[in-house]
Amino acid sequence: MKIFQHKLSVLSAFLLALIITTDEGKTLGQQKPNSSTQPSANIYPDDVVKTYMDTCVAQASSVLSGSSATDMCACTISELEKKYSPEEFVEMANNLQGGEVPDSITQIATTCLTRVEKKSGQ
Repeated sequence: MKIFQHKLSVLSAFLLALIITTDEGKTLGQQKPNSSTQPSANIYPDDVVKTYMDTCVAQASSVLSGSSATDMCACTISELEKKYSPEEFVEMANNLQGGEVPDSITQIATTCLTRVEKKSGQ
């Protein structure tokens, strides 16, 4: 039960970071992505990634150690960039404000938390 509550806390931090990031970057879908060596991934603007990371780490640090919180947030933004275009990211985050949490978001959080737990030996 404690593990489940821990995972819910991490997911909540992740979701809050998504919502805050898009509130501060409503024009994300209109910005040009950065260049990348990974053509299959969507690359979000640096300011959006920074806002996301700052918000996510601040929230996740309440339930994860500092390095684990950073690893979790880096993993989630990387997975989001693989899965969602900038426009889809904004739309999805706006839907989160209405209480809709897609299964794919829960899966990203779960996948990243599992990676972080393995890395930290938890």
